[in-house]
Amino acid sequence: MKAMRTAGAMLLCLAMLGTAGCAVEKVRENMTVDEAKAIAQAGELDIARSIPTDLVGETVQQPTGSLLSCHGERAYAWAGGTVVHLVGAPEVGDVIDGLIDVYAEEDGWSSKSSTSAHGDPQAEITGPDGDWYLVSGYAEDETIDIDSRSPCFRLPEGQSPRGGF
Repeated sequence: MKAMRTAGAMLLCLAMLGTAGCAVEKVRENMTVDEAKAIAQAGELDIARSIPTDLVGETVQQPTGSLLSCHGERAYAWAGGTVVHLVGAPEVGDVIDGLIDVYAEEDGWSSKSSTSAHGDPQAEITGPDGDWYLVSGYAEDETIDIDSRSPCFRLPEGQSPRGGF
C-alpha cells in the first residue's frame, strides 16, 4: 500500500512539475542542464534547511533527475527531489505550514498551501529563478518530500533528453 501511494504520488508530482508555470515562463536560451540542475538542487536544500534543525534526522538529495518537457521546441526543465526524514514525531502539517510562512516572507520567493489527492498537506513554492517546488508531508513515514522543477531551458541539438542528469 505504501509503495503504491508513493508511486502514485511521484507520478502526480511529475505531472504537476512538468506543467507548473511553463505556460507563462520564458525559456532560458543559454542555460545548460547543469545550471538548471544546480538551481533546482540548491532550492531543494534551501527548503530543507528551513525546517527546524531539531526536527531533522537526515536529508537525502537525489543525485540525478530527469528532464521534463516544458513548452516550445527542445524546451525542458530539470526535475529531481530531496527527502527530509523527521525525528520526534512532529505534526507534518505544522512543518509544511512553517515552510509556507518562511517562503511567503522570503524576498523573490512565493508559497501557497495545497493538499494532495490523498489528503496530505503540501506547499507549492516558487523560487526567484522561476524554479518550482512541491513540498509534501507524510505523517506515517515522518518525511517531507521536496520535488523540484528548474526554470525552462533550451536543450542543445544533438543532446538527448532521455536518461539521468
